[in-house]
Amino acid sequence: MNEMNFNPNQKGFTLLEVMIALAILAIGILGIAGMQISSTQGNANAVKFTEAQLGAQSQIESFLMGPFASITNASATTADGYTVVTSAGMPAIPVGYLLEWRVIQDIDLSPADAVIDLKEIRVRVRDVFGKIRSDITFTKARG
Repeated sequence: MNEMNFNPNQKGFTLLEVMIALAILAIGILGIAGMQISSTQGNANAVKFTEAQLGAQSQIESFLMGPFASITNASATTADGYTVVTSAGMPAIPVGYLLEWRVIQDIDLSPADAVIDLKEIRVRVRDVFGKIRSDITFTKARG
């Protein structure tokens, strides 16, 4: 049988060096996994926010295309005069997000005729924590 001779000049890795390298690799992989989880959660929140923005855009377009006289604060549901549209009222809005709108001001361009010519409308989107994520003001003219 061949005897294995120990030669101090041989090059190679010791078991300790291999174990340390594996530990460093494992820590790196755990860090990447944590970033992946965080990224996935961020993307899910971004999708919900984008859907809420699309709901706001849809509401604005319905105001712009709809009859001028139908845009009033008569259906206000909040203390500060906003009408709240939830996901039940508009399926495009994610659950927990709120779409709010209100007529800020009626504008009469020719006071002699006492007819409202413009309406300034504000549309807001609130996230699940109540933070305003979008605040859009636009003007609708009598058509």
